[in-house]
Amino acid sequence: MPSLIRTPTGRRAIVLIMSAMALGAACAAPGPAATPTSTLQPTPTLAPTASPTLAPTASATAMATATGAPTASAAPTMGGLTLDVATSTHGDHLVDPEGMSLYIFTNDSPGTTTCMGDCLANWPALTVEAGGSAVAGTGVTGELGTITRPDDGTTQVTINDMPLYYFIGDTAAGDVNGQGLQGIWFLAAPAGGGVGAEPTGSPTSGGDDASAPAEDPYGDY
Repeated sequence: MPSLIRTPTGRRAIVLIMSAMALGAACAAPGPAATPTSTLQPTPTLAPTASPTLAPTASATAMATATGAPTASAAPTMGGLTLDVATSTHGDHLVDPEGMSLYIFTNDSPGTTTCMGDCLANWPALTVEAGGSAVAGTGVTGELGTITRPDDGTTQVTINDMPLYYFIGDTAAGDVNGQGLQGIWFLAAPAGGGVGAEPTGSPTSGGDDASAPAEDPYGDY
């Protein structure tokens, strides 16, 4: 080896050998590691989200009841009209549930009304719904019943078969302004008949004009 270095040819050979060795070392050196290509995973399919189910809203009737709001009124109940007894200066007599006085018309006959037209406008009939009835309150001893009116088909209440009426001149509970008018209109007695009246079917003085009360003070009715 020392002899080769001293000669030009030897030196060129050494340079070539060293170059070859350097090139081999360069080729053998590891290059930068390749970056692995990532494989995209498929995006999972999301399950459909169920829409929340709303709880049923309470009915309008239940809400109205809970809040105290008024609801629709119920149908009228048939029957059960209670008649009671009141006392005035004329004695005991029948009244309706509101305390309004009731009368009989002595020109009627049992089971029949003769008060129609203008008479009925001044002396409205006590009526109940078809199929309804009246109930005797404390002290009412007469027999309560009903008839069908021939003029309008309504159901009129009776006591001992005599039809019962109001008087247009009574405007408040306790009024007895129709008592004795024309001698043919009388407060209805709890046992039947009229308070202070002659026997039914035997009218006293006053004539047969049932539609007009006495001239004073009820001549306008």
